[in-house]
Amino acid sequence: MHDLNTVRKNVISEIAYETIYGSIGTYQNCPLNSIRVVRVGDMLDSVGNFMSQDELNNKCQINCTLIDHLRIRQAIPGSYRHILELQI
Repeated sequence: MHDLNTVRKNVISEIAYETIYGSIGTYQNCPLNSIRVVRVGDMLDSVGNFMSQDELNNKCQINCTLIDHLRIRQAIPGSYRHILELQI
């Protein structure tokens, strides 16, 4: 039997390959137009937690505002966000 951490890790690895829904890059002057944040995994750090705004800016070399950062997270289906935000 697997422990909860192993199960969470396996579920996160599956979710990471899912495409982010919505039209994130359709907003004028959005720095996200110049990068490819297309999969849920693009928003996750090495342990499967959401990257902070600063971490995303550094990774993608952009100047993403808090609103842009939240907009991307909201484009991820709620059921996935809930799983990713669980602390086991």
